[in-house]
Amino acid sequence: MLLSNGHFHRPLPTVRGAATLSQLFQDGVSILELEAQDPRERAMVWFLFGALQQFYFDGNKRTARFMMNGILMSHGFDAISVPAGRAEEFNQELAEFYIGRDATRMMEFLFSCRPGI
Repeated sequence: MLLSNGHFHRPLPTVRGAATLSQLFQDGVSILELEAQDPRERAMVWFLFGALQQFYFDGNKRTARFMMNGILMSHGFDAISVPAGRAEEFNQELAEFYIGRDATRMMEFLFSCRPGI
């Protein structure tokens, strides 16, 4: 997948039966449940996990955002929506996350998109 900054991100290949990807998904969900006690953190990490690993044939970022917002709303928090005027910043930060695997700046960006900020 070509990123907006010209770099490439290659998710794990899908193998027959997708056992590797399925195991990665199960392990990630287990870790999120155990390690991310704050639902806001868990939601944002879920988004990054799903967007990075490409679990679906298409719509990975969109599906991961739905999951993030589902987690938030199920715990009484408002959904996070990236304003259209910040789309380029979103794409840049996500590309940097894909390349460096450091979620700090992307988490800060998502946090800054919360309603009322």
